[in-house]
Amino acid sequence: MDNIMTGNLLVVGMGIKFACDISLESQKAIISSDKVYYLVADPLSAKWIIEMNASAESLHDLYKIGKPRRETYNQMVDRVLSSVRNGLNVCMVSYGHPGVFGFPMHESIRMATAEGFKAKMLPGISAEAMLYADLGVDPGTSGCQAFEATDFLVYNRVFDPSSLLVLWQIGVIGSLDYQEKFPQSGLKVLLDKLMMVYEPSHKIFIYEAAQFAFTKSRIDSIELSKLLDYKINPITTLCVPPKYVRTPDKIMLDLLGLC
Repeated sequence: MDNIMTGNLLVVGMGIKFACDISLESQKAIISSDKVYYLVADPLSAKWIIEMNASAESLHDLYKIGKPRRETYNQMVDRVLSSVRNGLNVCMVSYGHPGVFGFPMHESIRMATAEGFKAKMLPGISAEAMLYADLGVDPGTSGCQAFEATDFLVYNRVFDPSSLLVLWQIGVIGSLDYQEKFPQSGLKVLLDKLMMVYEPSHKIFIYEAAQFAFTKSRIDSIELSKLLDYKINPITTLCVPPKYVRTPDKIMLDLLGLC
């Protein structure tokens, strides 16, 4: 029993660009852990992790065509927690920031903590951080609203068109299971919703962060009405700049002494 409670979990992020974004603290965690599990986006990252720690094991094998993603995620958590319960120092490595679209990572920490084990997360550079740099946008200027695309539609999210709108995973709208090729029917639903607010000629960005230092991020500046004419991938993000500049509220200006 004493041996079981000595296990702990550290969840770390690789960042977006292979071998460029990961922090020294996260690298140290991978190297020094008894057991490493990883979920990354490319084989080079996987190879690098294995070179740092020979115990490294991929979680990607749990994905199956047509299998519900939530079932897969729960199995990932079970696999990671089994090693923690066996008294090992475990490192769970994910692509980007481990806490962004990272249900298995958050759930592993929650369950480990609930069972009395030490567990924490180290941040990584996310696609959102890359987007700010690549597109030259500052969320402090007009604010930023970010939604997962399916969530945005299903819950009819209310948003402010005077602020930046970022929609993640527009290539997998409505898909709850794992597929090799995702249907794009949901993209038309998204376009119809946006066209109710923005003009057809409103400029938008189709964005995909570069995964390697020797490649460039995908940045397609197009008119909103042309969205369906462009190739959309599972990792594609839609960035919608503000429609207009909002006028300051005079009452608030007075209350804050800014007049």
